[in-house]
Amino acid sequence: MILNFVLLVLSFVALVKGADFFVLGAASIGRRMKISPLIIGLTIVSIGTSTPELAVSLVASIKGQNGIAVGNVVGSNLFNILVVLGASALVTPLFIKRELLVKDFPFMLVCTLALCLFCTDIWIDSYKLDGNKIIPQQFVLSRSEGAVLLIFLGIFFYYLIKDALSNPQEQQGLSEENKIDSKPLYLTIFFTIFGIGLIILGGNLAVSCATKIARFFKISEEVIGLTICAIGTSLPELVTSVVAAKRGENEIAIGNVVGSNIFNLLFILGLSVVISPIVLTTPVVIDLLILLAVCLISYLILLKGRMGRLAGGLFLLIYMGYMAYLFLR
Repeated sequence: MILNFVLLVLSFVALVKGADFFVLGAASIGRRMKISPLIIGLTIVSIGTSTPELAVSLVASIKGQNGIAVGNVVGSNLFNILVVLGASALVTPLFIKRELLVKDFPFMLVCTLALCLFCTDIWIDSYKLDGNKIIPQQFVLSRSEGAVLLIFLGIFFYYLIKDALSNPQEQQGLSEENKIDSKPLYLTIFFTIFGIGLIILGGNLAVSCATKIARFFKISEEVIGLTICAIGTSLPELVTSVVAAKRGENEIAIGNVVGSNIFNLLFILGLSVVISPIVLTTPVVIDLLILLAVCLISYLILLKGRMGRLAGGLFLLIYMGYMAYLFLR
């Protein structure tokens, strides 16, 4: 079991480093194709930093381990809001732009609400006939619902890129920040392929080890996905936001959380469901409703335009309470 824990840590290292190599190689290839650095930053880089969560959820979905697939996404989003935002606010009070509160955060709320509705539509039609028997339906995320999530993602990226291109002066700093020096073609191809290989290896290893740990301690796969997998794959977001907050770059600190959560819900979970419909247990549905409540509470706090250290500490305490609830459950 000690070996499984060691391998799990190594799998997270492989996921994070694989994402770094993938972003470096793919962005450099994009520059060679004369794609705008801004577009590279908004697409390749943002997707690349979420590949750890993507790898874990996809592998789990393919293997039929739905608890890890969904738990990883829900747990990552809870971790991002409560821990990443909370820790960032503890470093320095966060000041929020009105645009984030009017556009991006409400969109994240809508996506979370839509997912909850997809999962709980069983309550509208609770039973179905099976011959002469009436049996309860299960909580299911179907392929069609996964497709709707992917459509939402397309709409989000469309308006994101459209807004960025219509405001080039505001995005100039982002373009320069995401500018990556051109490297030899063979090197960029190597980085991209090597990064993808590490991501695939890390995803398979993480799911395998997490499953063995869950079975050994007789813990549900959902709890492993909500805790170990979610925290391990969200470390890049934590480091990015805390460092950004320390440098006074509040937009990056908060935008990283909102963007990552939207991507997790729409692309990672949407693609996982399209590959293999996911049957949810009642506890996972409760976790989704908790996520919706946390999103709403955090939005009401951020509406003031400022998130201080007191609110940051409160967020961390809420997360600790949620962890205690999971293991007691």
